[in-house]
Amino acid sequence: MFSKGAIREIENESIENYCDLTLMLRNSRILKRICNMSPVFPGILMGKTVGLDTAPLIYFIEEHPAYLDTVLTFFKAVEGGNITAVTSTVTLLEVLVHPLRNNNNKLAAEYRDILLKSKLVTYDISVQIAESAAQLRARHNIRTPDSIQIATAIQAEATHFLTNDIKLPSIPSLEILVLEDLLK
Repeated sequence: MFSKGAIREIENESIENYCDLTLMLRNSRILKRICNMSPVFPGILMGKTVGLDTAPLIYFIEEHPAYLDTVLTFFKAVEGGNITAVTSTVTLLEVLVHPLRNNNNKLAAEYRDILLKSKLVTYDISVQIAESAAQLRARHNIRTPDSIQIATAIQAEATHFLTNDIKLPSIPSLEILVLEDLLK
């Protein structure tokens, strides 16, 4: 594990490198919680690439009370360059439905900013990702959006996939991390 000194150094570096997200969220209600939170680093993901499902992003932007501290820590590490997070444009499709339906342009803009203008890497759905997603659907009987998200993570050589979907099957090349389980 890390010494206390090493953890403090990582925390300080993460805070300094967090400028992109804090600038992006300057007028956001989230900013105060990010700046005032105790930076707890998710050590198991240090230096790794993590596939990101839609739910953790929604919990972050919309400040879900049960998961907020965990997702804040995760996104802080992403913006600090300690974790590489990847997702697909399926996430953009899924997160924009509610704000667009409710004519909430501010929330839609927050989602677009984090998906398209932060250190979170958003992949377009390529032919290779579509083929891989089809194989995952055939082999594991999972829904199309989930198969695309997981195929994207695999394409990006992710070692983990962060979700809150307890129904996702075990995938040999990818460790599924369920937020609810991380809280226990």
